[in-house]
Amino acid sequence: MKLDAKTQAELHEKLGAALLEMLNATPCSHCNRTYPGAKELTVIRQFLADNGTTADLRSQTPLHNLADALPSFEDPEERVSKPSKKRTA
Repeated sequence: MKLDAKTQAELHEKLGAALLEMLNATPCSHCNRTYPGAKELTVIRQFLADNGTTADLRSQTPLHNLADALPSFEDPEERVSKPSKKRTA
């Protein structure tokens, strides 16, 4: 079944609205704090990626602060160490 353009646009708009609602109002089942879990964030991320949404990394935004906290993998002196594997006898 192929949907017409109007129906597709309506579904897209409603899905976006539902994801935004999910992002803003999902209570944690363990602590009742309001934020989405990993599965919900993955769905939201994929929806944004599929629709060509890009991030704004202006200074002092949460995304900019997150990016600043990540290690720079371009600096050969800054290596991320792998956990050692313990062997059992």
